[in-house]
Amino acid sequence: MTEKKNWKIIPEDIPEPSKAGRKAKSKYDPILDKFLNSNRDEARIEHKTVEDETLAVGLRNRIKKRQLNLAVHTRKDSGVYLKRLRKSPNGP
Repeated sequence: MTEKKNWKIIPEDIPEPSKAGRKAKSKYDPILDKFLNSNRDEARIEHKTVEDETLAVGLRNRIKKRQLNLAVHTRKDSGVYLKRLRKSPNGP
């Protein structure tokens, strides 16, 4: 007796994702890009609609995801700062 199958395997390559299906860039990417394109090693970042604590967390997450050589520093009285990290001469 033959068992009826409700499924089948179709040999097919996975299609490329459409641009509409990709996640948009973060709102913090333009800040990081502008800083990276500047000649500054350190700069204070102000954002009119985002609290400093939220701004620092968002920047840190994007730096980690993009694997950038930057650090975020916060100062209670003066805000959020970006700093370029120097590459070590002995390693990456």
